[in-house]
Amino acid sequence: MNLGRLLLETGKLDEAQNAYEQALASRHGFLPAELGLAEAMQANGDTDSARSALEVSATTHPDAAEPCTLLGNLFQEIGELKGAILAYTDSLERQPGQNAVLSNRAAAYLKAGQAENALADADAYLASGKRSANIVAYRVLALQMLGHNEEAKVWSDPETMVFPHVPDAPEGFADALEADIRAHPTLTEQWDPSRRAARGGAVTAELMSHPTPAIESFVRL
Repeated sequence: MNLGRLLLETGKLDEAQNAYEQALASRHGFLPAELGLAEAMQANGDTDSARSALEVSATTHPDAAEPCTLLGNLFQEIGELKGAILAYTDSLERQPGQNAVLSNRAAAYLKAGQAENALADADAYLASGKRSANIVAYRVLALQMLGHNEEAKVWSDPETMVFPHVPDAPEGFADALEADIRAHPTLTEQWDPSRRAARGGAVTAELMSHPTPAIESFVRL
């Protein structure tokens, strides 16, 4: 499992798929390995196999929300919005209160022209007390689609969507931390293929997969 995750994060997709298949050979039906295999398939461009694998996982693990969530993400990525909405709904029925899934379903509803449903998901998310620039933006779009332009103007205030957070580097490690992150083997610009969140940026998947003294000190903060 750990090898498969590391290979996937570093872009070695065929090897990642093989590692997950070996994990499943030694422990049939292990959900994390099934999900990892489907993720590797999708990243490798084999959308049909990934879809089939996730549908099987959703059936054989009827209480697990994760297969449905990943299936919804896959459907949304390929533009099958009806399938995405149904998958996200199934995920929320299995595990209510998942804000990330509410956000993804709201996005799918907006793309499908279902503004009232998107607004309901945005309100449910915000009722949890959590903040999200995406969900506020979805709420603004839904209000505009419904003709509630004045309310949309109030919610479109940048201060409701933009809130900076700059973590401090560990004492004595400021330069080393930046250098270690820039050299991290999981650093990638492909984390958001649809470029919905950022352009010209990159992220690391898991800093502690390759710890350094600076990274370890930062994680302990």
